[in-house]
Amino acid sequence: MGDHLKTDQHKVDATPEELDEMIEARQAFLDWRDRRKKKVSIVKQSDLQKIRIECVAFLLQNGLPFSVSSNLVSFFQHLLNLYNTETLKSVEISNVTAAQIAKNCISKSYKDEIYRDISRVPFSLQFDESASKSGPSYLCTFVRYIKNDVFQDRLLGLNEITEGSTGLELYKLVMNEVFGGEKKMLL
Repeated sequence: MGDHLKTDQHKVDATPEELDEMIEARQAFLDWRDRRKKKVSIVKQSDLQKIRIECVAFLLQNGLPFSVSSNLVSFFQHLLNLYNTETLKSVEISNVTAAQIAKNCISKSYKDEIYRDISRVPFSLQFDESASKSGPSYLCTFVRYIKNDVFQDRLLGLNEITEGSTGLELYKLVMNEVFGGEKKMLL
């Protein structure tokens, strides 16, 4: 770059020292631009340690396993890349809203993926009923199949048993959950 500035095309009334200063200024600009592109920042080690401690405290306070810690940090970084800080500060979500999002949005795409997978391979179903004296009973449906040479065990549904827990009623519930509704699976 420096030799290019000294060619006949760039003949200016500048001393060699001024040319060197121009070259250094250009290089400083390029270095600054590269740092900005890479989002290089200087982070204090003490701040990193404080963040780690806050993350572990969050896991402990919410009864979460330590195995989610790296995923949790990745999720925070993902959100920071997508949204500005002010937007993130203004987010509020209740248990009811979270449950509705899980049921109406995420659950549907999750089930769609499972239905796509099991439409191409043999699968087995597993059921478990959970009952308590004070509350409703639920039927939990699991599906097991092979995807990419790996066994997959997936939760397919958790349905409240409202009609009764006879074999016939559970059969109807399963047939509706797995083979009915929007998805028509062939036996």
